[in-house]
Amino acid sequence: MADELSMHDATEGSPFLENDEPQEDQHGRANAKPAVEAWWSSSRYQVSSPNAVVGLLSLIIFFMALSGTMGLIPLGRLIEDAVCRKYYGSSDPVDEKLCKVDEVQTELAWLGGLYVVIDSAIGFIVSFPWGITSDRLGRKPVFRLSFLSLIIGGMWTVLCIIRSDILPIRLMLLSPLFTIFGGGIPVFGAVINSMIADVTGTERTSGFLWLSLGAVTGAVAGPGLSAKLMEATTPWIPLYITGCISPFIFVATIFLPETRPRQIELPASAPADGSYSAALVSHVKHTRIRLAESVSVLRSRSIAILLLLFFVHAPITMSHGQTIAQTISKRFHWTLAQTGYLFSVKGIVMVVVLALMPFLSSFLTSPRLGKYQLSIFKRDLRLAQLSLVFLIVGSILMGGESLAEVITGLVVSTFAIGIDSLVKSLIASYVDKEHTSRLYALTGMTETAGRFFGAPSLAWTFERGVKSGWMGLPFYFVAGLCALALVALCFVQKPNISDEGEQGATEV
Repeated sequence: MADELSMHDATEGSPFLENDEPQEDQHGRANAKPAVEAWWSSSRYQVSSPNAVVGLLSLIIFFMALSGTMGLIPLGRLIEDAVCRKYYGSSDPVDEKLCKVDEVQTELAWLGGLYVVIDSAIGFIVSFPWGITSDRLGRKPVFRLSFLSLIIGGMWTVLCIIRSDILPIRLMLLSPLFTIFGGGIPVFGAVINSMIADVTGTERTSGFLWLSLGAVTGAVAGPGLSAKLMEATTPWIPLYITGCISPFIFVATIFLPETRPRQIELPASAPADGSYSAALVSHVKHTRIRLAESVSVLRSRSIAILLLLFFVHAPITMSHGQTIAQTISKRFHWTLAQTGYLFSVKGIVMVVVLALMPFLSSFLTSPRLGKYQLSIFKRDLRLAQLSLVFLIVGSILMGGESLAEVITGLVVSTFAIGIDSLVKSLIASYVDKEHTSRLYALTGMTETAGRFFGAPSLAWTFERGVKSGWMGLPFYFVAGLCALALVALCFVQKPNISDEGEQGATEV
């Protein structure tokens, strides 16, 4: 869950569905409804200061990431057991060692891949209407509904596991359908970003840093704690704890104020009757126009190349999750519980790298380097290229024959944790500030397309690898994608935004 939350851009201090700047009519007059000063109201028992709101949201994200990562591995083990019992025709739990046969593992890989595809498709569809609801009715109602939709979806998956004697385990693929009633992870992450932007204003960077700290800390603690509990008891205990944490998260939302601006500026085409259906039609039309404008930035070859990196980011991320856990468990006879410790170690390395990144960035642009000093654009480009090298080397090692090679490869790949932020910084330098939100919308669509491509591709390469005995095939596939992206990145040219503020960039 923490990984998924991190996919949602936290750089735009805008409402969930941001409206364009005021348009002018044929006489040059501003043709938009006036905006009232945006602030938030709080009751006596709710926090009121911006720092308190940010702190409470960070705490909520910490427990969300903790419960999500704590439940992920035991849930995977229980799904594996359900598939395994069906394979052996047993009504009792099957020893985990017997579940590492090719048929069970390939079924698991395809279940995971199809789940990602369905979840991404539904998330892409429902994000838009729930975004309108967030801007019209308020952040808190949508925040709570999105959280409840996640809980109900998880309960459906657990029900499919418990009653796998009468319910096919593949019915768990219907779990993302419940996010229709709240939006799920995409809406949850976007609403939190909007709430941070609402209360912090121009100081939103520090707010997002605290939010990231909460997510990363929870993601580091969750897998190790889950692994310890699974080894000492059963996979159900971490899931019970996850279920117990959920009500406290919901109760914590009581102390959050409603941060939605009292009146959000509407485009000139907004309907006068204020009905939801009319607003939906208006926003669809408005978004279609903005999408056409966003696609126009592809006139820049460098932007098109950088979008390729967003496309391959999804398969890279997924290969470091279920794929590596299944590979280690099958090849080296680890229990899934033991892989939890590995993910915690990876999380610690990730925190260290993230902590060192600002110092490295400052050093590379320091005047003390003299002729070796890099511009901000050149620095980000070189660090992105270095990150891809880490991913190529790490992925090749992860496909190696020994456990030491695989673990070393996972650690080396973690050094590239900042590539997403680096590429976002690079691509934003090709447009002026007025068009960055549209550009990020395009990058989000590209990442979604990457998940559609990456999930089934990794499942297929895993299946081919299992049947051929070449278990490293998914990671060699990812290494190939990274190598292709690295070659393409060599053709990125420095931007030169025109004085007229024309969307897109001329390249020099």
